[in-house]
Amino acid sequence: KAGIATLFLVTVEGNISESGTISRLSGPGLSVSGRVPLSVGVKNTGNVHLAPRGFIRLTNLFGNQVAELPVNEEENLVLPSSERALATVWPAAAAFGYYRAQATVYFSQTGNQAVSPAIGIWVFPARTLAIGILSLVILVLLGYEIEHVLVHRRQRGTGPTEPSTRRGVA
Repeated sequence: KAGIATLFLVTVEGNISESGTISRLSGPGLSVSGRVPLSVGVKNTGNVHLAPRGFIRLTNLFGNQVAELPVNEEENLVLPSSERALATVWPAAAAFGYYRAQATVYFSQTGNQAVSPAIGIWVFPARTLAIGILSLVILVLLGYEIEHVLVHRRQRGTGPTEPSTRRGVA
């Protein structure tokens, strides 16, 4: 028989401990697409369910913040003595180079928080690089062709830099 069950999570009076840790922050070491998936692993070390919230801060090579991504906007719960991966995506379409990501997660209303060690991410968007290289090649070829036409005209004596020696017939 099929059935439907409902899970009720309640907090009762007593010794309540709202605490947790970040077990990992992970992401690709190298991304060639315009989207960088990131995941924060959180572990509930308390004795009551948690809805951790926080952010992942991304900084460039010079330490300037380029993005701040929310963590667990959906308010997914983490049960006591369990761990959950909270995923997010950085839309890094215009990003290029080396970036550092670091997560900060709040586990309670009273300010219990954890900060992860930073991870490094190299971003080389293949499509953007291909378009840039193709544009550069086209510009070089176009410049070469224009130069070739100008040299050919100068050799024939019809270039724009030489004065015309033709005289009009009256």
